[in-house]
Amino acid sequence: MRFLAALVTCALLCASTAAFAAGGAAAPQIVDLTVRPSGADLARVPGKGDSFAAVYDDRLTSSALRYAERRNGRWNVRVIVSTIDGRPVGREPTLAISRHGLRLAVFRTDIDLDDGHNANGSLYASRSPDGEHWYTEKIDSNGFGATPGFDAQGRPAIAYLARVDTTNAAEVRLAHLYDGSWHIETLAHTTYRQAASEANASSVGLALDRYLALKVAYIDPGSHSVRLVGEDARPQRFGTVPVSAARAALAFGANGEVGVVCSGLAGEDARLWVATGRLGGSTKTFPAIGQSVSSAVIAGFTNGAPIVAFRDRRGAFVAVPGKRKYHSSLIARAARYSASSPFNAAFGAARSSPGDIGVALVANGALLVFAETAF
Repeated sequence: MRFLAALVTCALLCASTAAFAAGGAAAPQIVDLTVRPSGADLARVPGKGDSFAAVYDDRLTSSALRYAERRNGRWNVRVIVSTIDGRPVGREPTLAISRHGLRLAVFRTDIDLDDGHNANGSLYASRSPDGEHWYTEKIDSNGFGATPGFDAQGRPAIAYLARVDTTNAAEVRLAHLYDGSWHIETLAHTTYRQAASEANASSVGLALDRYLALKVAYIDPGSHSVRLVGEDARPQRFGTVPVSAARAALAFGANGEVGVVCSGLAGEDARLWVATGRLGGSTKTFPAIGQSVSSAVIAGFTNGAPIVAFRDRRGAFVAVPGKRKYHSSLIARAARYSASSPFNAAFGAARSSPGDIGVALVANGALLVFAETAF
């Protein structure tokens, strides 16, 4: 049995390396051979050169949320938390790291998002100053589609959706940690969508605007729009998006630019849509690039538009805006699984320097793989 397992591992490693090498990027790294994740996210560790950190779940064995940190080219892995109150945890994990090094991982238990059924999951957050010692708290019942971040003072914040009944209705909520406790505010109302495979669902974006106020981007399917809302502002329409749009990522540029990228759900045929402009000013929305884009991350701005890393049915790409259109480069080739597979949604990206970016995604054999490239 051990010999057979070794052969299987070798085959998976060789297949994965060959697939990534074909994409023209540097040789990839397997983050953790022991898991087969359905969700993952990536962040840069500040002050440590090209160090990255990843959070991810596991669909292979017992449920747990795992954290891996890359130091000197090697990944060190630890379990943040395993089963809570008898329920599987670690689903839909996301990660943010403050400029002072505070790690904030957000995840949920299994939650029923099907119409006509009651939701029965919970959203959690784990904090750590060093990546080794973690403190986990429940944030909200029936929360999903979360994005973590920090306010101007470095205090943790989490934007997310919360299911409110047995329909597809959802509230856009913001949890903000100050005065020693989490304060939750409902910012808007919308509806959500879920992938047929349940690999992912609608999600929201979170970022600090140029005035250092927290803003949330979300998709409103009823009005075919992407909207922005904040603690200090009412919801405003920022662009028109197609029915395939479900997941939003948000970023603000140093010169007041606003960028929102909208992707679809795992297994669907949806292009990457980009909305750009300025708060209170004119905006434009257009289909940018990609085939069946299920996750996207904004990695900066150039020419007034966001630089985007995304996952589609071919693999992981970085797209840089030119004068008239986006130009994309393949970072990691990793073909999509069947539309019913839970392994189509795991993706994270982070910028390590002005011209370098790292990505984490599930590739051949459902292995969590990291790759870094210049763009």
